[in-house]
Amino acid sequence: MIVAVLAVQLLSTAPPSAAVSYLEVPPTVVSTSVYALDDERAPVRARFDVVREGGGRVVVTAASGRRCLVVLERQDGAYLVDGPFWWPPGPVARVLDTRWRRSVAIAASESAGDITSLSWVSAVPELGGEWPRCFTVTAGGFTCWGVAVGEAGVVVGQAMNRIWWATVSDGSPVDLRASRWGRLMRVQDATGEASGLKVRFAHPVAQSTQRPRGLRLATAPTAAQAVTIAAGVAWLWGDELPSEAWVEVRTARAGPVYLAMADIAGGPAALLLTEHLPDTKPLDGRVTSGRDQPAAVALVSLFRLIDPPSSALSRKEKPPRRVLVAETTTDASGRFHIEGTGEAVYELVAWHSLLGRASLVLTHAPDEVIVRLQSPGTVRGRVLLAGKPLAGVEVTSVPAPDVYRDAEDLIDLKGGDARTRSDGRFAVMAASNGGGELRLGGGALPVKRIPLPKAPAPLLDLGDIELGLPIDFTLVLDQDTPCGVRATGPVGQTGLQIVLANRIAPGLFRLALPEAGMWAFGIVCGREGYALNPATLRITAAHAGTEVRFALR
Repeated sequence: MIVAVLAVQLLSTAPPSAAVSYLEVPPTVVSTSVYALDDERAPVRARFDVVREGGGRVVVTAASGRRCLVVLERQDGAYLVDGPFWWPPGPVARVLDTRWRRSVAIAASESAGDITSLSWVSAVPELGGEWPRCFTVTAGGFTCWGVAVGEAGVVVGQAMNRIWWATVSDGSPVDLRASRWGRLMRVQDATGEASGLKVRFAHPVAQSTQRPRGLRLATAPTAAQAVTIAAGVAWLWGDELPSEAWVEVRTARAGPVYLAMADIAGGPAALLLTEHLPDTKPLDGRVTSGRDQPAAVALVSLFRLIDPPSSALSRKEKPPRRVLVAETTTDASGRFHIEGTGEAVYELVAWHSLLGRASLVLTHAPDEVIVRLQSPGTVRGRVLLAGKPLAGVEVTSVPAPDVYRDAEDLIDLKGGDARTRSDGRFAVMAASNGGGELRLGGGALPVKRIPLPKAPAPLLDLGDIELGLPIDFTLVLDQDTPCGVRATGPVGQTGLQIVLANRIAPGLFRLALPEAGMWAFGIVCGREGYALNPATLRITAAHAGTEVRFALR
């Protein structure tokens, strides 16, 4: 009697149960489970009964009033999930989400022990819904439930002022790693496929102390990395954040776009960044002289302005800094073609050794651009050797060393280069800023340097220029050596040359230097080099035909 009464009391106090029915359950489902769900912990298996009826109908009975989820699993471990939902007080039918899902195990090192939770950042935000969710299962261990089969993404958490993350592209277990910053980026172009995604990180190199005012900057890659985890989706991360660094993003048919790395790194790691890329546009153009003559073999350089466009377009402010993007030369008709321009502010610079230079700021990519060169002036002359015209002599425009440091743009200091024609004549463009010198000769020929006026003239005729003869002398060592002798110079001037001496007797060498100046002397044994004593000596025309003595150190 007492036992019967206790049984009745237990039945009266047990929580009520209700049946939840699912229709059209796939025949591949081999097991069904019910889990009690607490957001702070991993799901805990609950008590339930399940009956599988004909026609794909599955009826699950469990205690009412709990927040639960139902998992219907197939043989390979993938499952369908319904929930979370509060188990109803009476029988109901629920529609089953037919998207197959899986669970991914996440392992963390001891140094990540302060991570309290992980968030899932999906590469396919359109999937949406309640899943995936990540739960702590053990100390340093997590499991992310409800990851759609084929879904890629990143799990992210935070501890000790660093983010901890792992990329997920299949069902394999993954390990967390740490970095200073990280961001999942999804790129879309007009096709929606974003195939051939490329991400490049770079930053401008610090200005040289010798060139503090230079506008054209060198670039260097940063230590940041990009891991592609799905078509058009990449995880960007790094431990450094160089000043003014950027991220260049492009696909096979779109971009590039340039994004400030600080903006990407400063955003929440758990927030997907979506970028829509416009189609890549080629830049076609034509370079002409001021009289519309085609400028063949002109150098065309494309720079991207890294300062704000407002500065780039204002003539009152300092010219904007820029980095090289592409470079090419024009064909015989003066035309050029540059692939891969995107949404950025560019500067196009064309330079021809005789016809001049010009630059244009491009705020958009035109169908065709015409660049008309402007010449600051022409320098011409005729080179003679022993009174006879000399063909093939190199004519090089050299900037003055004292203006190199303060020049904002080195291209303003560079005049044209050429070789003399069969009649010994040449014509080159003067530097835009004037000054500098012409360096004639070199190699096996003597060198002649001619200073140019600081104010370029429309035409400067230098007339006949006699190269003269090399400075030929005998170098005498205080003792014989099996090694060779070389001279390097002139020291402190542009166009350094290395001249090897000819051995004419033990300890005696014949040396013909192309020009006067300070030269450094040394011996060469194989790959090793050693200075003579004196190490440097100023050589003038007075040394021609004499003996110059040196000592082995």
